[in-house]
Parts: sequence; C-alpha cells; structure tokens
Amino acid sequence: MSTMFAEQQEQQDFGTPYPRLPTYKVVWRIIRYAQRLHTTHMVIVIAIFLMFQIPGLLNRAFYDELSDQHDAGLNIYSILALFLTTAIFRETIRFFSFGAWIRFFFKTGDLIRRNVFERIMERPGAASIPNSPGEAISRF
Repeated sequence: MSTMFAEQQEQQDFGTPYPRLPTYKVVWRIIRYAQRLHTTHMVIVIAIFLMFQIPGLLNRAFYDELSDQHDAGLNIYSILALFLTTAIFRETIRFFSFGAWIRFFFKTGDLIRRNVFERIMERPGAASIPNSPGEAISRF
C-alpha cells in the first residue's frame, strides 16, 4: 500500500512547484495587468448604478408636480423629458460598459492561457501534463 502511494506521489511531482498565491493576490495582479480597462469598467458600472437612482428622484418630482408641491421650473413635460433622457443615457452607458468588460475579460483570459501554456512548455516532455492530451485541450 505504501509503495502505491509513493508511486502516485512521484507521478504527481512535476519538478519544482511554484508557491501558491492566495486568490486575492492573483486577482490583484490581473487587475494591475489591465489597469486602465478595469478602471474604465468600474467607473462605468458605478455610473450605471447611480443612474438607477435618477428615476426615483424624477418620480418624486413628477408626483410633487401633480400635487402642486413642486419647485419652480419643473413641469410634467420637463420631468417626462428627463425620464426619457435618463433612460437613453443609461442604455448608452451600459453599451460602453459591455465593451469595456469584454475587452478586459479577453485580455486577462489571454494572459492566463499564455501563462499556463508557458508553464507547460517549461516542464519536461513526459511530465508537462498529468492528464490525457484531450483533457488538457478541453481545459485550455
């Protein structure tokens, strides 16, 4: 039994192992790699969440207008125009957010795949991939 365990351990030992990084450090390195894209995406996402607050404020102004408890300068038509403008602006922001997210997603995914491939190529031929080639391709 102990020889079988030793053989399994020898099969799983593929050279010098890299130190394992905690997840938060890996995520931080990925963010630093594509810092501009990530920052752009985060600013747009924050703007989207703030845009969901505007219809509530417009609803309040609309019902204040109906009950004659309104501020000067606002009428029903201007509030409805603000509703429409807010909706168009929010959807435009979503469109650009989607583009920034896709670029960030593919750029960081390419980085991870390239690093994994480089690590596989650093190892000796027989020990480069512990699984079958088909499984390695499907994981890639």
